[in-house]
Amino acid sequence: MKKYLILLIIIILFNSMIFAELSEEQLWAIALTGIMTEVNNDSHFTLNSNPQRSSNVYLEVLRRDWGVTDKKELLDILDQMENDGHSIQLEQIKNIILEHNGDLDEIIKNYQFRSETEYYRLLFTLANWELYKNISIVSWDLGRNVALCRWGYDVGFLTELEAWEKIMYFAKRIQPFYRSWADYGYTYFLGRIFWASGFGSVERYVTPTEQIYRNLISETGHWNSLRWNVNLENR
Repeated sequence: MKKYLILLIIIILFNSMIFAELSEEQLWAIALTGIMTEVNNDSHFTLNSNPQRSSNVYLEVLRRDWGVTDKKELLDILDQMENDGHSIQLEQIKNIILEHNGDLDEIIKNYQFRSETEYYRLLFTLANWELYKNISIVSWDLGRNVALCRWGYDVGFLTELEAWEKIMYFAKRIQPFYRSWADYGYTYFLGRIFWASGFGSVERYVTPTEQIYRNLISETGHWNSLRWNVNLENR
């Protein structure tokens, strides 16, 4: 009986550690992963992406989708996304379009595309110019970095302290770019569609992503429960 009581106490303590209440600033920071959190059926309330899921799931995600198999590769990807991510690619494409007055024939004649992916993304941006001409998708790059930090913690590449330090760093970088969760989420949504356009088609991503975005900013949505202008300097 005593043995089972001790085991029960250990389980309770373990669960309390997993679901320890996060501060307002921490909840705000991991909410930056909101759209992908919903896509993956993960948690909005814990540093662990999903405390009920095996870390092997996230090991496979990091390996398959990012080529990340250790801490160094994770840190390299975080740096790459911050300094040379899709937001930079979008700005480059917008400059090409502006330099050639949106004339596709002139662009094709005078610009050497580095890949088929870049060509598809330019076609997509040109076709959706009114949506993209005045926005930044830093939200997409750095929001995904927050997700990468959570996954890095899930699989043991980052300690809890390291994960929070990096997450709060990216959160502080993101916040000044946008005025609200609606503003942030909309540009994240457009960032995801810009990324998908590199495959030549965006249809499978548009409706589900937009629906998740609208759910998050709805009256009962998770983002609607968090103040955008929370003071992150407290962390």
